Amino acid sequence: MPNEKPIPQQIPIEKIHDLPGVTDFKLPEKSYGTLVSSILVNGLREPVILRPLENGEYQLVHGYRRRKAAELAKLKTLDALVYDMTEKEAKDYRLAVAANPDAPIPGKLIDPDTKAPPKVEKATEKKAAPAEKKAEAK
Repeated sequence: MPNEKPIPQQIPIEKIHDLPGVTDFKLPEKSYGTLVSSILVNGLREPVILRPLENGEYQLVHGYRRRKAAELAKLKTLDALVYDMTEKEAKDYRLAVAANPDAPIPGKLIDPDTKAPPKVEKATEKKAAPAEKKAEAK
């Protein structure tokens, strides 16, 4: 269903790292007070957006203020939508969403039940196929 909201995954905050080159503006902790209170009362209303890394960790694409407020609220996990995208796509998305909050998110949403990102699985399949063809040709 096109209007169906994706179900966020629960990702441990300690596995979420900054996207390289992102100069997140550093606000004083007291400026997060309202957001922290809201998270404590209502939970995280909008999931953060992450991209997976090969080592099982994640990079934060969108939601730096929400992550910081969740840390201050002493949450252990964050609601997150994990997308299979390159670092360049993630950085381009950050620029696009600054100009247009409804910018489409690049990449494919990773199903929470999937153990490995689709891109890793596809890359393995593509590498195996040419080797099989060479073996068949001999």
